[in-house]
Parts: sequence; C-alpha cells; structure tokens
Amino acid sequence: MDAATAELSLESNPISPESSDGNVESRISPNDDAERNAGFLYSDGQSNPPDDVENATIEDSVVQLPQQAFQNRRQLIAVRLGAGLQVIGRDCFEGCRELESVEIPESVTEIRSFAFAGCYNLKDLCLRQGLEIIDTGAFVSCIWLKTVKIPSGIHLVRSHAFSFCIRLTTLDLPEGLQNIAPKAFRQCISLMTVRIPSTVIIIKICAFLDCKNLLSVEMAENGLQRIEARAFQNCEDLRSFFLPATVDRIGEDVFDGCTKLKEALPSDAGAMLESLRHRFDGKPIHKLAYFHSFQNVDTVMDAMTAFFAEEEEEGPPDTDIFQMCPLHIIALSSKPDVEVALQLVRHYSDYHTMEDAWGRLPVIYLCQSAPPNSLKLVQLVAKVILPAILDTFHLQVWERQIANYISKMDESNDCRARSAQIQRVLRLVEKYRNKEKMCLIEWTMWKTKMDQLHPSTTEETLERPSKRSRQSTTSSSQMTLPSNRIQSRTLCGADVVISNVVPFLMAVE
Repeated sequence: MDAATAELSLESNPISPESSDGNVESRISPNDDAERNAGFLYSDGQSNPPDDVENATIEDSVVQLPQQAFQNRRQLIAVRLGAGLQVIGRDCFEGCRELESVEIPESVTEIRSFAFAGCYNLKDLCLRQGLEIIDTGAFVSCIWLKTVKIPSGIHLVRSHAFSFCIRLTTLDLPEGLQNIAPKAFRQCISLMTVRIPSTVIIIKICAFLDCKNLLSVEMAENGLQRIEARAFQNCEDLRSFFLPATVDRIGEDVFDGCTKLKEALPSDAGAMLESLRHRFDGKPIHKLAYFHSFQNVDTVMDAMTAFFAEEEEEGPPDTDIFQMCPLHIIALSSKPDVEVALQLVRHYSDYHTMEDAWGRLPVIYLCQSAPPNSLKLVQLVAKVILPAILDTFHLQVWERQIANYISKMDESNDCRARSAQIQRVLRLVEKYRNKEKMCLIEWTMWKTKMDQLHPSTTEETLERPSKRSRQSTTSSSQMTLPSNRIQSRTLCGADVVISNVVPFLMAVE
C-alpha cells in the first residue's frame, strides 16, 4: 500500500481499515494445541499464526516483525514483544480488534504504517524511550485508546498516526518534536487540551481537524513558525488560543468552524489574528498562567510574588480577550500546577466566581478536562474556596448539606461524575444565596411597615431576640409582634412573596 492509496483508504473507511494479502517477510513457527493455549511463540519457523490465536509471545531473538504477521487475528488479546525487537512491520497487528494492551520495548525504533490500525479495544499503550518513528496511520482508529504519551527522542510522527482515536483524552507530546504531521490527530473528538512543545516549528495541514471538543491549545511564546491550512478546522468548542509572534505564515481556514472562538473575537480575519497575537499585552499574570507549563514552577512563583508585591491596588486584574481570568487559563492547561493555582486563589479571592465570555467558571473547565492534576485542583476549589462562601450562610443545615457534597468529591476521578458533583454544589450555593436574599427582603419589608404602623415599637422588639431575652419574661409589646407581622405582610405584599417566590426558590435544584 503506497502513501496515496493509504490516504484514500483512511478517507473512505477510517474506522475499519481492511486487510490485504501480501507476502510475509519471515515465518512463524508452528505449535501444538497445548502450546497455543499457553501462548503462541513467534520465532523463525515455517507457518503463520492460527486465526484463533489469543496470546502471543515474540522471542527476544526476533529483530523485525514482518508486515501483516498477525493481521486480522481477531481473537488476539495480548502480545508480549521481545527485548531484541527493533521494527514492527506494516499492518503487523492491523485489525486485531480484541487486542487490549501493548508494551513497546525500549529496543523498538520504528512502528511502521498501520501497524496497529483498527485495534478497537486497545486501551493501554506504553511507548518507551528509544522509539524514533511512528509511521502513517500506525494507531489509526484505536477507538478505545484514551492516553498517549509519546517519549522524548522521537523525531517523526507521520500523518494519520492517531486519527479517529475517538476516546483519546490525554495527549503528551515531547520536547524535541519538530512538526505535527497532517491529520495526525484528526477527529480525536474527546481531546480537550493540547500542549504544543516549544520545539515544534510547523503544525501541518488538518493536524487537529474535527477535534470538536478541543477547548484549549497551549503554545510556547517563541518557536512556532507556521500553521498550515485547516489545522484547527471544525474545533467547534475551542475557547483558549494564543498566536506566537514568531508565526509568520498562516494557511487558509485555520479556524474555520471554530464557532466558540469566533464568538469572542472580531469577525474580520486579520483583526481576529491580531487579537490572538496580543492576547496577553499588559496582562502579566495571564501571561504567566498561560506559559507556566513551559517554565520552571519556582520561576513562575517568584515572578507572581514579585508582581503581587508591586501591585498598587489589591484586586483581580483585567480579563483577557475571552474575558478569562488567570484561573480560567490554569484550568484549561494540559499540565495545570496546583501551587500556581493556589497562589492565585489566595491573592485573588474572587477568581472562582468570575465567568468568561461563555459564562463558564474556572471550576467547570477543571471538571470537563482530565489533566493529571485536575482532581487536585477541583478539590482545592471545593475545599478552600467554597467553605469561605459557606461562612456567609446563617443556617447550619445549609452548611452541612453543602459540606456533605464537598466531602464526596474525593470518591471519583471520573470527569462526568466530578462535573455533576461540583455542579450540584454550585446550584446549592446559588439556591441558598437566593433564599437568604428573599429572607432579607421580607424582613426589611416587615420592619418598614411595622415602623409605620407602630412607631412606638422599639428597635429591640424588631430585632431577633437574644438567648437571654428568650429566657426572660416577654413584654406586652413583644406579645403583639405576631399580629403586627401578619398585618405587615398583608400591607407590604410579603404575603405574595412568601406564598409564591419562596416556594419557587425551595423547588430550585
């Protein structure tokens, strides 16, 4: 299969690349039934592996696995690759739909085209140091693959390498990589954050095409030179992006179909690009937050401390072009640092309540994405910030209910469950805030009308009685308070508030 044929095959049938016949470069040794039950042993024998092989072991003496060696062995569950293996051939495990895990040994330098294409159930992939080339479509349509960490030292990831990995949520690209290949991550629809290494100079055509749920792209301040056509086309949910000053060539329709991004930016293409270039002008804390994953944490912390010390007035700085505060940017990072976030929260107590251009709080982004430290940051928001809100409530039953939901947040690493929990907490906070507002409004209306009806009534009569006064004998003026309150409710409209508004607030979940 030449490169042109491979491209056409992927375009026409991306999820189910079919096998094709071809000569096998080396042969597989036969085993009897007992050996097959224990695991098929690959050596320099005379026959192909059986169609119903379930487990396979590659001997350490094997240097290169031939093309199509295990192609379409649809019952193959596990394979152990030998310590001497250097090359995994074209289509070697293509169509092995039940293969669940692969550990690539350090000796492997090249994974050739479509080697693991269509391995639908591949969930665990371990790529080790020493790997240099991931060829065209090597892991295309591995639809259950969730995490990919490409080791440092790799210098070439070719087109379609991870296209159509529709459950891929975590992608770790190494420093040293110089380009993102055409359609390398096309239609990875579960991918939410991407960090482009500082060594990358070109993002090629359609590299992240149709990554519909991609929220944030992080880039180094300098290094990137070119973004080719449609690189981020149809990334519908993209909300955070920065265009380095070093980029001198931008292809056509790079942001075509990026509906959320365009909602917050000028409609003119040139003005939009200029806005992205100057996103952090005059916003040093935003800039530190965005680039913090490319720098030493101690350096970032020292710079933040120095800025806070020189700040003339305490308070949150201006939001950026997306109306984001620095905590939004941390929350959208693929490698958020807990200490940096904590420093921001301690200095700017209002950050957790700030909404961006789409009405999103920072904690919502933390719940959506799944970087390694996101759970710690969610817990930080829940346990450090929200208790400060609880202190404003005057009923302990409200505090206990919300604290109970916060305590349950430790029980799940699942993004959806985590999001549901924090949403529940935020809804309860808003619900009780509304209740308290209504209580204050009602109390104010009663007090005003009672002052008008009974001007002789003292301030002590209207205030909530203290514990000592409740134990003492009630005065005659206090004895008339219930009837006064009923009359005041009727005259000031509080009866409408109590019978209609409060029940509505009670029903809000």
